[in-house]
Amino acid sequence: MQHLTEIPEEVILELEEIIHAPQRPGGSAGEKPFEYYLSEEYLNTLTLVDAASFSKLSLIMRGAYKENLPHISGFLKDLKYQISGNLSGSFYYPEDGFMSWHTNFKRKDYRVYFSKREPGEKISYFRYKQNGEIITSLDPEGWSARIFNVGDEQNPFWHCVYGGSGRYSVGFRLKPFEG
Repeated sequence: MQHLTEIPEEVILELEEIIHAPQRPGGSAGEKPFEYYLSEEYLNTLTLVDAASFSKLSLIMRGAYKENLPHISGFLKDLKYQISGNLSGSFYYPEDGFMSWHTNFKRKDYRVYFSKREPGEKISYFRYKQNGEIITSLDPEGWSARIFNVGDEQNPFWHCVYGGSGRYSVGFRLKPFEG
């Protein structure tokens, strides 16, 4: 997984347009405290059958997609990627919002998620499992990006998200740049 913390201003402007589009309610919380759904204990209860469906245990809002994104496309091209198809997600996590452990292995592609941490005492994060280890990648204040391979059925990329004091994220499916 690659974590980028230097995002050009013109890319940020396009991302801000996406996150300020009208939004609608997302998933619902589980019966236990949010910390449980982000824990290794909960991850160990899941199977690939669970991973095949969208995480139902979340407090999020889904945003809108904007078609023409020349600055985001240019930024990704410099990293040797290009947008492949649709937006993979546009979310707002309110305070203590989360998306539980899941994987998107059926898509077999790369993803980039740009995330914006809102100011506040609670720090948002992206947590994932790699080589049997749970890694928590804290979000810096402001915008950053993570690029990762979603894996496959033999090697799924398990991950979850915590919104802290508030967090936006905008994701795209990627493929290596051809050109």
